[in-house]
Parts: sequence; structure tokens; C-alpha cells
Amino acid sequence: MELNSFWKLGLISKNFLMFFLVLVFFGCKEIDVVRDNPLSILSSETTLLNVGNLRYQNAKFHISDQGNFLIIHQDRKLWWFDLNKDLITRSVDLDTTNLVLPEVSILQARYQENDSSLVLFFPQRSKIIHLNSSFQIDKEIDLSGLQNIDHMFMGYGDAFFYDPDEKEYYIGIISAKSNDHKAFLNEMKFVGIFDEKTGKLKNTFGNFGEKRKALEAMVLSEGIFHIDFKNDRFLLREVIADQTIHRYSKDGKKLDSFNLGTSEIESKIFAFESGDDFFSSPRSDQFYSMKVTESGLVVSNTFSTETINDELKYFSYLLIEDPEKKVSYSTPIGAFQKIVKANDTGIHMVRNHPKTEDLILVKVKYELGEVN
Repeated sequence: MELNSFWKLGLISKNFLMFFLVLVFFGCKEIDVVRDNPLSILSSETTLLNVGNLRYQNAKFHISDQGNFLIIHQDRKLWWFDLNKDLITRSVDLDTTNLVLPEVSILQARYQENDSSLVLFFPQRSKIIHLNSSFQIDKEIDLSGLQNIDHMFMGYGDAFFYDPDEKEYYIGIISAKSNDHKAFLNEMKFVGIFDEKTGKLKNTFGNFGEKRKALEAMVLSEGIFHIDFKNDRFLLREVIADQTIHRYSKDGKKLDSFNLGTSEIESKIFAFESGDDFFSSPRSDQFYSMKVTESGLVVSNTFSTETINDELKYFSYLLIEDPEKKVSYSTPIGAFQKIVKANDTGIHMVRNHPKTEDLILVKVKYELGEVN
């Protein structure tokens, strides 16, 4: 081989090596997290939810499986709000039907649009009942297995999902060791996966992070965690102490985590001791609700309290996190608004009217970034 050919080969090898090193350098370099970019509210409108004397704090809200209805549920009454027609099109009081149901509260109800069926959850009886479109009992499932791991069903929150393809239920659970703070924090699981055919517990997932475990004390909060299901993944975040979001597969395997959040709240928790006044003590809630869009944006609203002139004041930010770009966006909003639906341009929230006890639906259009 000629000398010139060796020189060319060496030059090519050298250039390839430089290219490889540059590729490795930039490939390994992490993208910096950017928090609290501007979030622009383009418009906001409200609709009265004509459901009588329903109490907002005791009601449940969920979007039907195909996204066309907001289902409002309290006790044994349900209302169907058509999101396309912007009005309530149907309601039912299950106590006025011929159904023989357990004489305990219905904690969760899920509406399946494809066959107009209802899935009812009775945690006090460890029972799930499926009703067909004629409000007749299609099947009953008795759930079992929690006693084997010293857990029970969580009597609050919105952690209840039904997957008709996998034939599984995903239900919020809580440790039964509430009198042992260390065991409660370290051993507790958040979600139980139950088999529809047998009713048996198949797996569990979700747990307290190290920040919450570090405080072995009781705290005041409305919940323990928020969870949503999109694109075959569960996304879960704790209500207090930690802004990290964890992603799980449908079988309960942890996939990954990311921590974007906002700088507008402090990850601070307040111990609640026996003898403290319940109503005047600060709450440790930091997230009020959470939903995930089809593209993977996580839409939450924060919650914080501050004592000003001996009076508790409530503050909230609307927060949108983009885990792929590692950017979050935020803007102040009114407190106590529960996010029930979100996409890449709009958000639906339920709240009490600011001046009356009426229940209203707030529909917000937004844009990421600042609008000129």
C-alpha cells in the first residue's frame, strides 16, 4: 500500500475517533431541568352542574372510558354530564331501582361507554358489582388477599381503574398498621392489582419515598397519592413531601421516575401531634389533583397553606410537566379545583362556585409559554 494511502486511512480513523468522542460526550450529557416557564391561560368558561345539593368534598368525578362523559357520583346517585352537549343528559338513584345492593357506601363507580355498563366498588364489603345498561347485575366479584399483607382498601381518593382487556382491577390500598408509624411508612403499598375472575390480589405497587419516611409522624392531608393511567402506563406521585413522578407498567413493574415539579411550593411537611387543633393546624398537601394527557404531559395543581394574620390562606398553581423535554410550566390559579380531564390544549376542572354552594365545571384553554 502506498504511503499516501496509509496517511488517508489514519486521517479517516482520527476523524472517526473525534466524531465518536463528540457523540459520546453529548449523548451522555443530561438535559438541564427548566422549571416554571410561563403557562398562558387563553380562555376560561364555567358551566353549572345542576346536581342539586351535592356536597363537593364528598362527591366523586371521573371521565368515561371514551372521554365523552363526566360522571358525577355521590352515595347511590349518579349523573352523566355530556361533555359534547355541555349538559347533564341522564341521572339515576340506584336506591329507586329493583337492585339488591350491599347496604354500604359505593366508593367508586366507573362508566363504560362501549356497552353502557357500570362498575361499582363497595370497599366495606370487598366487593365489585357490574351492572349492565338496564341496571341489572351482570356479575359480582368478591375481592381477597389484602389481609395477607396487613392492608385494607383506601376509603378515599380516586385510585380505582378497571381494564376489561386484562380483566383486572387496580385499587388504592393502605397499610393497616396506622398505629405504628415506622411500619406504616416503610411497609405500605399504594395500589393492589386484583384478578377479575377470581377476585384475588395478584400484585401491589407504589410506596412512600424517602422524604416522607424520614418523618415518622402523622400529618394532615386530603390524600396520600395521585395516580392516572395513560398509554398503558400508570403515573403516580405522592401528595406531600416529594414532587417525583413514578411510572409503572400494568403488571406493577416500576419503569422509571422523573422529578420536574415547581419551585413555587416547598417540599415541607408539618407533623400533627395529638392535642393539636385540627382546623387551625397547617396541612401538608402539596398536590390537589393530577391527570396525564395523551402525549404524556402531566397536568397538576398544587396546594399550599400559609397563616396570615392568624388566618389560614390557601394558594394553588396550575402546573404542567413535560418529562421528555424536562420542562415545567406554571401559573397561579384559585385553590380547590379538581382536575378531571386534560389534553394538550385544554383542562377541565370541577369546583364549588366561589360565591355559592353550586357545583361548576371550569373549562380552561392554555398554551405552553408566554403569549404575546
